Amino acid sequence: MATWNEVSAFIKTKYPIKEDTGNQLKISLKTIDMHTQAPTRSQTLLVCRSISNTCGEWIQIISPIGTIPADKIEPALTAAGKQTFGGIIKIEDTHYLRESLLLSGITPQEIIKVINNIVSYADVLEHELCGEDRN
Repeated sequence: MATWNEVSAFIKTKYPIKEDTGNQLKISLKTIDMHTQAPTRSQTLLVCRSISNTCGEWIQIISPIGTIPADKIEPALTAAGKQTFGGIIKIEDTHYLRESLLLSGITPQEIIKVINNIVSYADVLEHELCGEDRN
């Protein structure tokens, strides 16, 4: 896949889209409650088109964690640093887990893998750091 339109069309065939702004898709996916193992939790995911003046087109896959309490920021950054994907960012008062992928070399399998990883790990961080299903 090499264009945003191709990636967007592919994602639309695989996931239920809650909102499509043209350059951003919003998805809500079911996850498993860590205590009951029941599929009762949900996690929001944003897939956004991003254009770099020097590196071309990218997609960013972003999932909210919530507002991480100040005493849990260091452990959160350390835990995220041990992963081979994603990083924690902050937009206004909310923390997110984000991964960026260059569009020119992306494959459908990579998109699915990254979406699954980001959603699952953001849900774990949300539960561990914020204590509840917020997103």
